[in-house]
Amino acid sequence: MKRIGIILMMLVTMGLLAGCGDEADLTILLMPGQQQVIPQEVTDQVKAQLQQQLGSEKKVEVNASAMYSIQKLIAELAVGSNDMMVVPEEDMKNFAKNSGTTPLEDTFDKEKYKRGFVEGTVLVPDASGKDQEKKEEHLYAIPIHDMKMFKSIGFALENLFVIIPSNAPHPELAKQVLKSMVE
Repeated sequence: MKRIGIILMMLVTMGLLAGCGDEADLTILLMPGQQQVIPQEVTDQVKAQLQQQLGSEKKVEVNASAMYSIQKLIAELAVGSNDMMVVPEEDMKNFAKNSGTTPLEDTFDKEKYKRGFVEGTVLVPDASGKDQEKKEEHLYAIPIHDMKMFKSIGFALENLFVIIPSNAPHPELAKQVLKSMVE
């Protein structure tokens, strides 16, 4: 009897340890604007559609905040674990000004997404190779209102934008996925 208990304990421990390394290949945070809510169905539909597009070889994680919180948003950006973030327009602009977002012109047409084309700060190496901040206009975000995926699930709000944080763990994958969300 004691032996069965030990074996069961070992199996449970192995199962728990096996789940620890199951990190997502792409993580998205959805943050509603003031006075808005992101229904669980939206989060589930975004995850299901993206998981279907990426297939079984990549794991997608989609998290939504129950309500708007600038403190949570700043913490999420600082931690650097999100590949994409859906944020209110004012926060997008503030993050761009503070070098918190990735320019997207290499993947998207800035003329098509003019509302996401704003002044921001980028880090540019100087002659010695040290990064210097420089103010530049870039396409830093895509409005979800212009995205086919959000339209198809009935959640294409005017004031929310998708950004790829400048510290995103997988920026190239994020750009590919963002492109598929737009088309």
